[in-house]
Amino acid sequence: MKIVLILFSISVFIIPLSVYGDIPDIAYKDHAYSMKTYYYDLKNDLKNGITTAEKALSAASFENSEAKKKIDGAWGIRSMAWVSNGKIESNLGQTEESLSNKHYKNSYDKLLQIDKNAYSLKDNLYATLKEIKNAQGLEKKYQESKKTCILFWCYGDTDTYSKVDSNIQDLESKLKIIESKLVQIKSEKNNVIQSIQKYEITQKDLQLKKSETLRKQEKYKADQELRDQKYKDELARKRLEEQNQKENQRLLDQNNIEIEKQDIIKEAEWSPLIRGLIKGQLNYYVNELPSYSSSDVKSSVESLASFMDGKTPQGVRLNRVYSSDSADLTFDWAKDYQEGAIGRQIGKYLLIGLGTNGCDGSWKPFNANTVYKIMWHEMGHAMGFAHSKDSTNIMYELGTGNDFSIDYDKTINLKDGYAISIPFCDGAGQYSYEIESDSKYTGFSVYAVPPTIHFQDIVDGHPDKIYPCDGGKGFTRFSSTCSVEDGAYLYIENPLDTIVTSMNIHVKIYDLTDESPKNMEWDSSYQYFPSEHLDYVRNLFR
Repeated sequence: MKIVLILFSISVFIIPLSVYGDIPDIAYKDHAYSMKTYYYDLKNDLKNGITTAEKALSAASFENSEAKKKIDGAWGIRSMAWVSNGKIESNLGQTEESLSNKHYKNSYDKLLQIDKNAYSLKDNLYATLKEIKNAQGLEKKYQESKKTCILFWCYGDTDTYSKVDSNIQDLESKLKIIESKLVQIKSEKNNVIQSIQKYEITQKDLQLKKSETLRKQEKYKADQELRDQKYKDELARKRLEEQNQKENQRLLDQNNIEIEKQDIIKEAEWSPLIRGLIKGQLNYYVNELPSYSSSDVKSSVESLASFMDGKTPQGVRLNRVYSSDSADLTFDWAKDYQEGAIGRQIGKYLLIGLGTNGCDGSWKPFNANTVYKIMWHEMGHAMGFAHSKDSTNIMYELGTGNDFSIDYDKTINLKDGYAISIPFCDGAGQYSYEIESDSKYTGFSVYAVPPTIHFQDIVDGHPDKIYPCDGGKGFTRFSSTCSVEDGAYLYIENPLDTIVTSMNIHVKIYDLTDESPKNMEWDSSYQYFPSEHLDYVRNLFR
């Protein structure tokens, strides 16, 4: 029996070290300390890259609204870079803690976890750079369009786009340095792998030599009569090893599933769609509208909120709730969100803009149809759809289009002998307008004027050049409807009169042009997640 036990111990001893992970922790010590230096150096360059990007963004004082949107989007990308930077610093902190506890293998593994966030941060910097360049291009075109030149003299030449050139160059230089550091780290990691493999091979060779020596010694001690017993012991050993391997594989598979679940739960923190797939439904709450919203918006919002209740987009049942505490997704409101008819999905919140400044510089609320489209557009993002290139689709990347409940609503004090021109802001189309004076003694003149006619022609007595929209002289109250070209304007004059010195004129302008309808089906060609990933999430959590 003593001999049998010795043979069994030999068979266990010659199992390769890599199966049991018997590489001593101390073998990673030098590698952990050397690689830590490289990652600290990389962290500093990544952080400098973010601050350089912020400097470039801060220098981009653009006038063009589309360029501003690009810069606003770049600020958001920059925020994600700071998140990755925080994760890198967290991993470095964990590395330091493992080193202080002499857990060298664990500290080395913590360093390798930095790679994902480092590459993500680098990609965010490239994305920020791209947005800045795109915004700069838009601003340049915008400023070129504003210039007016007479012979060799131009005015309105405002240089707002070249101020970021040096910042862009600085950011590009930082990115080259970061790319170089990442290549260097990759090379050093290969060197570490080769060193560990060499150490493992050396240990295996030593163990094989020891096993071979013991095997030869036991061979001489073995007796013919023990062969049957050896055979039985070998079969038992193999059965036990197979059982152990199966159990180890089962535990490994179970652990991998739990790790994947945790990764998907992290996705659910920013994706309502993933959160809905995990739960099987998505509870949404619509916050109360503020008082400054247009009067017809409430019914439109309620219509969409009721329509969504019970629908199952992407296999997720939508369920309306009436308490924000139980909501997975909340519709909230912004008076003027980023100076346009836009909203934004931020985690579990859908922020919906309710208005913006019109061409007269004063804030105006959007009408019900515009708010409805913004809500549905942002709900599309929440359900996993990205921006579409199709201008007819509700997910179009340049916005849903917006209309005010009223385009112009202002009281103007007009002195005797003075006139004012008010543009039809939304371009070519049909408009109605209402004008009323507080004067009882004298009336005003009003005309709808084509863009090619200077208002001085009207002052000089050429009303024949105006649109035939029932304008004229001597009105104290006037209303009309007119179809005009892009750039047309409304001309109002207070004739010279000796009775009064000025009059207050209240002007309202409504855009009656029907907007081109949008395809309200979310564009399935543009989605954040592939369908295979969504199916995998459903199967994993249900």
